[in-house]
Amino acid sequence: MKIILYAFMFTAMISSIHAQGIKNILNNAKSEAQRRVTEKANQKIDRATTQGIDKVLDKTLYKLFPKPTAGVFTTGNGGTVQPKISTKKSVSTNGKTNENGEIMIATNIKCAAGKSAIEKTAMATPGVSTALVDTDTGMMYLVLTGKLTSYDDIILMIRKNGFTADGKKPTGGNNPCK
Repeated sequence: MKIILYAFMFTAMISSIHAQGIKNILNNAKSEAQRRVTEKANQKIDRATTQGIDKVLDKTLYKLFPKPTAGVFTTGNGGTVQPKISTKKSVSTNGKTNENGEIMIATNIKCAAGKSAIEKTAMATPGVSTALVDTDTGMMYLVLTGKLTSYDDIILMIRKNGFTADGKKPTGGNNPCK
């Protein structure tokens, strides 16, 4: 009889230890699930907060500085200008200006490398305050200040860099868009 009693007590003790282990496993799983839920909630809160801040900043900044339609370019004094670029397509401008007072020059610049090269060269030219190339249309938009640079000087600069300018063929340079 003692053996049966000892066996029963041993079985009860093992069951208790086993039950305690299962309880620990379940408590650990519950804690992990709560941690994951809290982490996901915090991520959602952070994302919503960031998006809300971004929306407020966008609305505020674009009221002060409207989005450019074709890009932002740097002035000679280190500031930036966001031009109002005309979306009208023109094949030959012969130095005509658009409604924003920008000189329009039709080019064959259709790549980022060509755009960057010509804009940098134009901005380094005395008398050019802004220069922007729209690679979708190939149109170059310029604002000249003073009499230091003329339309013909800009045409020559574009052609020397390997691009056509208002229907005139390139005279040299290496067109990176080819």
